[in-house]
Amino acid sequence: MITITLDQLVTAASTGSLRKFFECELKLSAWKALRHTAAACDRELAAFEAKKQALVTRLEGKPAANGVSLEFASKEQAEAFAAEWKQLMECVISDLPGERISLDDVVAGKLTAADLSRIAPFLTD
Repeated sequence: MITITLDQLVTAASTGSLRKFFECELKLSAWKALRHTAAACDRELAAFEAKKQALVTRLEGKPAANGVSLEFASKEQAEAFAAEWKQLMECVISDLPGERISLDDVVAGKLTAADLSRIAPFLTD
């Protein structure tokens, strides 16, 4: 099993690093070790989006004019959101199917140094 925090998973997904990693050509043993991992990551990300939306709705958050951040009617709502968001992002997913692989198992792909740092929970030391 692979262990990763929700923050690590969301960051890897939102930057495209996760997609690039799963698009890499892998040695057969590595492919076998990770063959169910991408689908499990998709399920975790969908669950995260649902929890995020429920949190925003419950605390009455509205998209800000910049389209990136959220605005809240009161300081208390904003603080509650920040506290719950931090707690959500610190959640550890310890049952992600698959085994960590070596970077040597990646036969072909276009991973940058930044990508490698973001997908570190999928790689052995």
